[in-house]
Amino acid sequence: MGNRDVSIDMCKGLGMLLVVLGHLPFLFCSVIYSFHMGFFFILSGWCFSDRHLQNGKGYFFSRFIRLFVPYLIMRIIAKLAEFLEGGKEAFEQYHLIGTSWFLVALFGLSILSWFAIKVVKRFEANIWILPLLFFGLALAFDLLDVINITIIFSLSTWCYFTFYFLLGYCLKNKCSDITVYKALDVSKYILLTGGLLVLILAKGFIPTTINDCTSISFLPYAITTIIGSYITLSLVLYLKEKNVFCDFLSLIGRNNMSILLLQWPCISLIEYLFVNEYLGLTNPTLITIAKFLSAISIPVILSCSFDVLKNRIKR
Repeated sequence: MGNRDVSIDMCKGLGMLLVVLGHLPFLFCSVIYSFHMGFFFILSGWCFSDRHLQNGKGYFFSRFIRLFVPYLIMRIIAKLAEFLEGGKEAFEQYHLIGTSWFLVALFGLSILSWFAIKVVKRFEANIWILPLLFFGLALAFDLLDVINITIIFSLSTWCYFTFYFLLGYCLKNKCSDITVYKALDVSKYILLTGGLLVLILAKGFIPTTINDCTSISFLPYAITTIIGSYITLSLVLYLKEKNVFCDFLSLIGRNNMSILLLQWPCISLIEYLFVNEYLGLTNPTLITIAKFLSAISIPVILSCSFDVLKNRIKR
């Protein structure tokens, strides 16, 4: 815990709050969707360490356990639920549920990025060639439409995801201190205000989700993702400087995977218990607040309780 970067945890925490808000009837959902998942891919690339290049098997195994196994568990539970409710046809129908697509996407692009970085390091080439290469491949695969291979996602989508991961990796290699990317005091408010305006204006010109992007929207989505990520980072660094909500955002960030996995069940639970069955809430604002609080608090409480239990067993 002592080696963790608090700024990164806070970025993950604020990003996860945006993810949950994006899944609720929130006023600025379309603005959130214009950058938040790309922001998480960038953070994942930032967290990639060169020491992983020395132990590929260990890295692959850790990614498999942390990302792919939870994805499989969610798929099995979902298929069982579909089978019980919709019969064999629903059981056999393949589709991603909730936020589980992010798990399998991050697993795949982590492995792909490992090999790409390994090759570039091997030939001592400039690492900035990697995000440019994968952005170009994403465009090529989508425009040419020569290789129609879909492994959960299309090849162009895989390359587009990987572009963001490698962008985060390159930014960290340029300077490992994330605070250097904070805007200069003189231009900070102009940049943040202008960036927010761009996000609001661009919301109607890009897909609602990153995995729906095509060659036409690759560049606009990349621009809004970079702007949104910059705004989010600036806000995090400002809060850290003022020592406001630091512990709260860090706690959310450290438990972001639990929130990612459990937010939809928690939202559904609130919908069932407090809206339909018992309280019969009709105020949409109260319903949204209840769903938001449950999607954040329940996964964090469960995760922290599990950590406490695990530590006691080790003793």
